[in-house]
Amino acid sequence: MEVIAYTDRLSARPGEQIAFLVSTTQPSYDVAVVRLDRFFDTPDPAKDTVIPSAVNGNHPGRYQPIAIGSYTRVKDAPALRLEGSFTIQTWICPSLPARGREQGILAKSSARVGSGYSLHLDEGGKVVFRFGDGAKGRHVASGTPLLANRWYSIAARYDSTTQVLRLDWTMLKRLWLPEESGSAQVAFQTERLSASNAPFLIGAEHLAPMSDGRPSPASVFNGKIDRARIWDRALSDTELGRIRNWGNPAEVKGLVAAWDPSIDITGTTVNDTGPHGFHGTIVQQPTRAVTGANFDGSEVTFRLKPEQYGAIAYHEDDLEDAGWSVDFVYEIPRDLPAGLYAARMTAGESIEYVPFYVRAASATSAAPVLYLAPTNTYLAYANDRIFKGAALDPDFLTKTTPMRVERTEREKWLEAHPELGASVYDTHPDGTGICYSSRLRPLVTMRPQFKLFINGCSRHFAADLFLIEWLERNEFPYDVAVDEDVHREGIDAFKPYRVVITGSHPEYWTAPMLKALSEYLASGGHLMYLGGNGFYWVTAIAEGRPHLLEVRRGINGTRSWSSDPAEICLSFTGEQGGLWRYRGLPPNKLVGVGFASEGWGGAEGYDQLPGSRDPRASWAFEGIGADEVIGGFGFIMNGASGDEIDRFDLANGTPPETLRLATSEGRHSNYYQIVIEDLTMILPGHGGQEDSRVRSDITLLEAPNGGAVFSVGSINWMGSLLTRDGDNNVSRLTGNVLRRFLK
Repeated sequence: MEVIAYTDRLSARPGEQIAFLVSTTQPSYDVAVVRLDRFFDTPDPAKDTVIPSAVNGNHPGRYQPIAIGSYTRVKDAPALRLEGSFTIQTWICPSLPARGREQGILAKSSARVGSGYSLHLDEGGKVVFRFGDGAKGRHVASGTPLLANRWYSIAARYDSTTQVLRLDWTMLKRLWLPEESGSAQVAFQTERLSASNAPFLIGAEHLAPMSDGRPSPASVFNGKIDRARIWDRALSDTELGRIRNWGNPAEVKGLVAAWDPSIDITGTTVNDTGPHGFHGTIVQQPTRAVTGANFDGSEVTFRLKPEQYGAIAYHEDDLEDAGWSVDFVYEIPRDLPAGLYAARMTAGESIEYVPFYVRAASATSAAPVLYLAPTNTYLAYANDRIFKGAALDPDFLTKTTPMRVERTEREKWLEAHPELGASVYDTHPDGTGICYSSRLRPLVTMRPQFKLFINGCSRHFAADLFLIEWLERNEFPYDVAVDEDVHREGIDAFKPYRVVITGSHPEYWTAPMLKALSEYLASGGHLMYLGGNGFYWVTAIAEGRPHLLEVRRGINGTRSWSSDPAEICLSFTGEQGGLWRYRGLPPNKLVGVGFASEGWGGAEGYDQLPGSRDPRASWAFEGIGADEVIGGFGFIMNGASGDEIDRFDLANGTPPETLRLATSEGRHSNYYQIVIEDLTMILPGHGGQEDSRVRSDITLLEAPNGGAVFSVGSINWMGSLLTRDGDNNVSRLTGNVLRRFLK
């Protein structure tokens, strides 16, 4: 891939602007704005619908680097330069202490030797305090490496009178296991310490300029850091003991700064409760709302005992914003029809499509149909490296699929470029789950060419192009919106429309989005849920930073990692994360079906049920024979029911008035297993040939107020729409429902 890019927003209306931020290894690249009105997985520019624009043409290229890794930054101040006696104290829980490189804990140093100070871990995991005396760096180190995932109190003290530098470390008590302490010191003569005017950093050692001059963190810490404090004198052992045992730092004379992340956990500021207010700012979104060194298990909600959540977890691969400069800006023409578009960029041998959505100019000009692109899902999976986890488990693939699994070239390229960040399905190098994802970076999985390694088929954004082409071919007038629009606007985003259609995998919904959809249906709106595993994870979008999404995996549900039991609440909102099911809002209540199984052992069709001949629903099957299997074909694993599938289930909240029209029950192989949240005990016998709950169901739910939901319960449904050039029963059933809902 010789050109990559991202936009500053995912959607815009005519008259608004979208900025494009581009990086290429080529001296120039060509741009063409195109309408994405068809499915394709191999670029064929001759078939693209090009939109005339001033931005079309050749642009000068440049490479733009990314400063990956999180830290907290505090502006330089004379009081933080520590030119005489001082004490620095904090608590740390390193997750990768022996990383093979230094990891900054607290530092105010320049890259040059002999300037400033640094409390860090060395390459083997020992704690080191180092500072300059104008000639060379002095240091003192712990005698042994720290252990991973253990809390330590760390203190460095320098007495300018005795000229002794002392380092103390204590592994904190673990329930009934005692503390373990150590100390080391070094004496030397110096007239004056060499200060640095660099910013004070928590979680990194210093900042180094990248090729474009922007700062990048060096020696990023992996693990938690809880409350850092500085005094302008060397504290006594008694005073230090009082502080280490959670005494008030302000009651100890000489306090310079005391950073307390337990204040305003949902924000981006790390507050300094000391006399000067040296507040810090988090950079690249380290993980907040995590347990601190004083956590005792008495509460597992940070809002109730924030003082026990005074830690921030830093990681070398955190990324909120690539921070690139804008290369060109596209102003949406006033007369441009709503739809999905892209800036097609060509550089060298590479062609990349960078998509954006153009909404209706106003409510009065709206089409009757709204396609809601599941961009939260695209973002949750953005740049995922699930293939790496599969490679680590030799049994995973053989138990998951009989198909030949082959990593795609795009996935191989992603593995070679960790600076682009990962997805909320991946883990940090220390094994903890990634819970944030940002759209302010190239999203190379949100492209028409993307295919899933496990089955070699299109998924997510790429698969949703099947629906776009189907709407275009059948000449259904439609508008588009993205999840972020609904989160921000609520029901107003839905009001102009008779019908709302989902994408194939609307998995990640925020509370405001669910509220908006419920209100829309209660007002008589119509929803076509044309996907699977929808409305599943509690999701948050950061206030004031809509580019940033958060998911906590909880301790149950089908998931790639588990949250710490005390770290389930979302740091952006404070609400309980995990599954909506465990908030009393299973998807069955909303749309009639809910997640039942997943698998990649092929895909199947649906057998019609008596409900398909019920007068309340028979109209949906006009033109379809009573014995026809619905969707026993498709471009994704050869069937409409596959990948992740949902079922009708009264016990999980499906409204009893819901009609069950068709089912794949009994058709799936044992590569499909029941979801873990449906089990209370792990026992054999829960595969597709063994458990009747392993199925997808097509349902219709209508309310007296006119509101209605049609659900198909499968991610694969859209992959069958265009089979046999669109002349098939999946297309016919979908069209029948849409036309009925439009009446």
